Amino acid sequence: MYLHKIKLNKIREFEGLCPSKIGSNRGYPAYCYIEPILLMLTGGGKTIEDLREINNDTALRKLTGMEKMPSPSTFGDWLRRQGNSEGLQALKKVIDITTKKALSMDKRKEYTLYSDPTIIESEKYDAKMTYRGTKGYRPIIATLDEIPLIISHSFRQGNETGQGIEVIKKAYEVLPHGKKISLACLDSEFYNTEVIEYLRDKGTKFCIVADKTFSVKELIKRIDRWESFKDRDGIQTEKEIGETVHTMNRLGFLFKLVVLRWKPKQRALKVL
Repeated sequence: MYLHKIKLNKIREFEGLCPSKIGSNRGYPAYCYIEPILLMLTGGGKTIEDLREINNDTALRKLTGMEKMPSPSTFGDWLRRQGNSEGLQALKKVIDITTKKALSMDKRKEYTLYSDPTIIESEKYDAKMTYRGTKGYRPIIATLDEIPLIISHSFRQGNETGQGIEVIKKAYEVLPHGKKISLACLDSEFYNTEVIEYLRDKGTKFCIVADKTFSVKELIKRIDRWESFKDRDGIQTEKEIGETVHTMNRLGFLFKLVVLRWKPKQRALKVL
């Protein structure tokens, strides 16, 4: 099993996670909580109650060596204590260590970074309204194209923005020696001077969705050469592609701005 191969239960940073009973040495060790939760989430579970499926699956528990397993209520108590203590900081260290181990086991040397905020809908009391009109949270997640691995993230409320540069920097920090990010494909939240300068200093090529600001719109109007756009299979589409150059305040260089345009399709007329 992958968790055993990377020796997840041997990571000493788990010691920073609260035991199941504060002040008692008879509680479950942290790994007894982490392993079932990871299995539950991987299997499509969403709530603590879904852990009962693992608890009742004796064959799976025997296969994974999961002899002891807390009850769902104990899981809930343990998770709440992590948020009210230094447990989250310890867990972040564990995540960084396992991420580096996973990358070290991969033979590739160069990677493509993808990052985009996502929305987690929630009815929790502290959840905020997102731009989609639903309550929830809006974390930033950074992943790699070549390997199914989240290497950096930042948890945010549904109405929050920013923190993009912190996520990008963290992604580079967890890279083992000899590995590099050769290309970054990012959402428009990363379209700012700080991120672009950082990527350029790291020698990383980038493709970032541009904000349609007034200056960008004016540049698009000046493009006098448009070509037909074909998809990755070489099939002709109804879209056109054009290019120009752009820069930002305090940015000492130009970069290419690629524009894709198409005419909106006319809606079918209703027959009365």
